[in-house]
Amino acid sequence: MKLDDLKLVEFLEDSQVFSIVINTESKEIVFIHNSLAKELEFHREEIINEKITKIMPNEVCNLIFEKNKKDIFFMEDGRLINKHGNQIPFKLFYSQSMNENYLLIHAIKSKTAGDILVEKKEFDIFNSIAKISRNLLVVIDNKGKIIKFNNELEKLIGFSVQEIEGKYFWDFFIKTEKERIKDIFFKQLECKSNPFSFVSELQTKSNEVVEISWSYSIICNKKEVEYIIATGINVSAQERAIAEANKYSEVLETLLSVLRHDLQNDLLVIEGMIDVYLETEDKNLLHRALRAVNRGFQLIHRINILHETLSSALNFEIVSLKEVIEKIIIIYLAEPIEFTINGDAEVNCDKLLIFALSNIISNAIKHGKANKIEFNIKKDNEEAILEIQNNGSKIDQSIKEYIFDKGFSAGEHRGSGLGLYLVRKILERYNASIEVSSNNNGKVVFRIVFPQYKEKV
Repeated sequence: MKLDDLKLVEFLEDSQVFSIVINTESKEIVFIHNSLAKELEFHREEIINEKITKIMPNEVCNLIFEKNKKDIFFMEDGRLINKHGNQIPFKLFYSQSMNENYLLIHAIKSKTAGDILVEKKEFDIFNSIAKISRNLLVVIDNKGKIIKFNNELEKLIGFSVQEIEGKYFWDFFIKTEKERIKDIFFKQLECKSNPFSFVSELQTKSNEVVEISWSYSIICNKKEVEYIIATGINVSAQERAIAEANKYSEVLETLLSVLRHDLQNDLLVIEGMIDVYLETEDKNLLHRALRAVNRGFQLIHRINILHETLSSALNFEIVSLKEVIEKIIIIYLAEPIEFTINGDAEVNCDKLLIFALSNIISNAIKHGKANKIEFNIKKDNEEAILEIQNNGSKIDQSIKEYIFDKGFSAGEHRGSGLGLYLVRKILERYNASIEVSSNNNGKVVFRIVFPQYKEKV
């Protein structure tokens, strides 16, 4: 390379702007800024004396040389090619500052917030976090426009990627909040404080209002804010979850109390039977003790199901009432009890339905001395109706009003007073109702109505 002014070369090397010098006749590169070569992943020696098309797309070259007659030319959307053939966006401008045989091109990398994320290897990190995070994650540029977000935001507000990307962050808040959010955003840019939190309301595509607790974190480049990462927690959902937990904590406490009471009774029965057997050697007593052991195992199994169900989120599913009842009555096969199931319907519930129906059945056998239990299932106006009738002792009209109250107990074999109360609380989970009556034949009837019946597809 022959340049008259070597000081210019030194100046170009020290410049913060990338530079390329091209021979206008041969279109060969006679100089390239070392940092630019590295940016394009070349060694400078691989580029010097090569045609400019090695690092510049043909259409960009043609445009530059076509405009070469001008003293100054600027290209906002210029591009250069790296060693792997990928086109990288650069702002390009040139001037004929040396002589007509050489063209000096300046290249400034077009940096967006997304580019900075890539350079810092944070873009992939964001994607990884975004995939597993259940919170809202939004990357906003310093103009307030959304450039990246996770699926949780898309699912919550109901807008598509195309409807979100490039829009202003505050566009998705309720009308009365837009200016406040905009003001918060730009004040955050000015003060550059990190982090910052506030609560506001988003408006979904279906016009539902959702309360979100936001935290801002700023990312700077050379002391200037390049973008803000906003993290949001659905406070509305959180409050619903807390209310749900509080609602069923009493159910859990009550149910465990009932189960402990029943298990203790079974153990006392076993102990009593074995004591008497040791004196009489009556094998019938052993059979009765074994049945009590079996009930104890079933009880422990139910406790495990209870723990699994209540320690996880509500997980309702469509199930057959007939199939649920069949699972319950298996444990009574050795008992002299006659069961009849008529009809079937499907209801939306979880595993606690087994506990509720088991309690009604065991009460009929233990306290009502019933030996015939009939289940009549039908559908009516998108409702599933289950009637459980037994031939046991009648329930006095005066106590029917209180039978589902907590602590209420009556009859010869008084229990904990929690069983039917618990049945009602469990059924409330499914928005179901329960009432007790006596039919024309004098049988006790428990009537349960499940709303919003759905057919299996």
